[in-house]
Amino acid sequence: MTDQTMPTYRALAHDIQTLGIHSVFGLMSDDTAMFATELDVIGVNFYGARHENNAIAMAEGYAATSGELGIAVIGRGPAAANGLHAAISASRTGSKVLIIYGEAPVGGGAINGIGPDYKAFNSRGVMAAAGLQNFFPTSPQGARTALADAVRAAMRGTAVTLHLPTDVQLADIEVRDGEQPVTMPPPMAPSPGRTQTVAMAVALLANSQRPLIMAGMGAHLSNAAPVLVELAEKTGALLATSARGKDMFRGNPNNLGIIGS
Repeated sequence: MTDQTMPTYRALAHDIQTLGIHSVFGLMSDDTAMFATELDVIGVNFYGARHENNAIAMAEGYAATSGELGIAVIGRGPAAANGLHAAISASRTGSKVLIIYGEAPVGGGAINGIGPDYKAFNSRGVMAAAGLQNFFPTSPQGARTALADAVRAAMRGTAVTLHLPTDVQLADIEVRDGEQPVTMPPPMAPSPGRTQTVAMAVALLANSQRPLIMAGMGAHLSNAAPVLVELAEKTGALLATSARGKDMFRGNPNNLGIIGS
């Protein structure tokens, strides 16, 4: 892009594309229609769902499988309420998920010219009460900053919410050539195991007769499968996973599959 003035929703869509995001999941609403359409126009695949819970679950599944940022785009009010179950679930999985909601305009004036705003819903308060960090810009430039902050927060391994007022989305913003306010944070370096913990594990294996190595989401996230297979071969242990570690040891003759639910 060259120096130009554009609607904020367009600048946000380009910021997301700049991050290397190729896929977004959602259920389009009147308050996210322009933003969702712009994502599709510039080549970011928008995968539509039939329910808000499904859209957020799709983003979480994408994040869990790929290790990348999963983004869901849904509407405000009833749409936000519909997706609450999946939003809370995503916040407890350790996946990197950004949920973008439409929001009522912050500039005042009539929202619904023929009556009350029947879509009114304190989504930010509900999300905060549920333990999700939320971001709420009140200006065009603040929207780009809020997106950058939300991305950084989500990349720490949680679900966060970004609430975009419709008047902020539609307001014009000056975008400078080469400006890149949103960047992916560097990946976190793995920390070494604690000496005492490793010693305890060694002692348990040394004193065991029929060892079983059980792996779950933590092992998946740390790419520990090859090391655990090697450990099993050296100790004669069998291998198994939790439901969230499913298929980590697929094809291994010592794999017992899933234990538990």
